[in-house]
Amino acid sequence: MGQLTGGVAHDFNNLLMVASSGLDLLDRTSDPARRERMKLGIRQAIDRGPKLTSSC
Repeated sequence: MGQLTGGVAHDFNNLLMVASSGLDLLDRTSDPARRERMKLGIRQAIDRGPKLTSSC
């Protein structure tokens, strides 16, 4: 059980890192198409969080 919990926590932290890094990159570009792709990636990472934790 501990390994499962640790794995979920690790995966959840990875999703948070994607969102955090994406926000940093979003601030560094003014290209509208690139900003939209980044926002989509951030949204996907955020949406995966609840799915990941609900499987436990």
